[in-house]
Amino acid sequence: MDIPALLRLTPLFAQAPAAALTPLVALAYVQDAAAGTVLARQGDAADCLFVVASGTVHASSLAAGGRELTLFVAGARQVAGGSEVFLDSGRGNAARHAATLTALTPARVLSLPASQVRQTVFASPDLSRALVTHLARREAELTARMQRLVLTELGARLAAYLLQ
Repeated sequence: MDIPALLRLTPLFAQAPAAALTPLVALAYVQDAAAGTVLARQGDAADCLFVVASGTVHASSLAAGGRELTLFVAGARQVAGGSEVFLDSGRGNAARHAATLTALTPARVLSLPASQVRQTVFASPDLSRALVTHLARREAELTARMQRLVLTELGARLAAYLLQ
């Protein structure tokens, strides 16, 4: 597997120069997961950043009453359980996974230790810039999606969905 190429194609690191990714490549290990394999459970310490190389990973959360809610499905070159690895109180309170991550299909996943990823990214201006750019873009996308859901009448939302 070409780990440097995979990281360069991942939206989280796409804006970073290739040379800045070298320390992350050294941290990465490849994990093959059969369909149904749980990579992380909601509420567990977010100790790994997962990058999907192939296959799909389902992120779900349990709602009140035990109903499962699909948050997203990550495919190749996407990060699963990413944002929380960058949260750390500095007082030994590790961030927690907001979702359960399960291989929906057979998947090859790149795992990177969260504490080392955090340290590497925060120490590199290029990687920090790539992270901020990615998170700002995601926030803008989520805000636009929320506005469409909240501010658009049901009929117009349904028509837009059917046209897509």
